Amino acid sequence: MRDRGLAAWVLSFFLLGIIVFHTGCSKDELLTATGGVFYTGTFSNGGCEWIIRLGNQQFQPQNLPLEFQIDGLDVSVTYRLVRSKADCPNPQNYSGLIHLHKIRQI
Repeated sequence: MRDRGLAAWVLSFFLLGIIVFHTGCSKDELLTATGGVFYTGTFSNGGCEWIIRLGNQQFQPQNLPLEFQIDGLDVSVTYRLVRSKADCPNPQNYSGLIHLHKIRQI
């Protein structure tokens, strides 16, 4: 009987560890980086319209405010990755679709 209690405790501890591990790896995690806003052309011409380049990655923002739609603008952003595929005509050129939580000019 005592072995069942110990086994249940070990199993509970193991399951809790799995839950904590997966919570830490959530795609809803907010990330912060600096980069630039760039205009790549219209969708009809194969562009992705406005993108945010962070390091060597390019992202399609789903909610870039009009006041930040300035080609070459340096920005700091806090964002979340919505998915790893952009909605652009050539999605292979982009690292994914992001949702901006904060954006400011630098």
